[in-house]
Amino acid sequence: MTNDLQLTGRTAVVTGGTRGLGAAMSERLASAGAAVIVVYREQSDIAEKFVADLPGPGVHRAVQADLSDKAAVENLAAELAVGDAISVLVNNAGRILRPSEWSAATFADSATTFAEHVIAPILLIKAVAPGMKDQGFGRIINIHTTYADKGSSAVLAYTAAKSALATVTTAMARELGAHGITVNGIAPGNIDTEMTRSAGQGVVDWAISTTPAGRLGEPSEVADALAYLVNNPFITGAVIPLDGGQRLEI
Repeated sequence: MTNDLQLTGRTAVVTGGTRGLGAAMSERLASAGAAVIVVYREQSDIAEKFVADLPGPGVHRAVQADLSDKAAVENLAAELAVGDAISVLVNNAGRILRPSEWSAATFADSATTFAEHVIAPILLIKAVAPGMKDQGFGRIINIHTTYADKGSSAVLAYTAAKSALATVTTAMARELGAHGITVNGIAPGNIDTEMTRSAGQGVVDWAISTTPAGRLGEPSEVADALAYLVNNPFITGAVIPLDGGQRLEI
């Protein structure tokens, strides 16, 4: 995909922005000229090096926040609300807690999952929306999963939380559309990242065998979808499935 995205002079935030899908999206936004605020949970040395290596003219920075922690999310939201006006928010951060057998999940596991995948995105949208309204421009992209369409008992809390996030996407698209703000989602299937590989080779082989495209997706393909949504002012309330057709088979 040709990247004609132009974000020079704008600021973007990517949560979970130093690894996997988040890293690819951070790099794409930086290449388009945005100053990228990369939110990470741990390993500050890796985060700082990643930010230092980002391309483009923007002044990038890394911000540490554990999005499962109430105080950390509130502090991050407050920082985003008073700093440079945010033009692009990518709600990407969130873990799949293992063991993933549904009957083994604890209250804390489920609470952490919903905090990261639902509550943090809501609070961050709340923080950046006023600045986007003032600009008359805003792009909010929530990272979903195609597995949320039917749910998966193997990752029950994760898919339940992502299903809730889909409601956040459509509700905020209606709420903010009159202000030049679009709210959309990208729903990856199995992308070739550390998170996918951590499920084990058996799961990876199954994913490939049930995907009509016959392979895992690439993080760059998710970044392509991000660029498309950021660039298009007339798409809102949509969730783009990016799974090589696997949802048609399972």
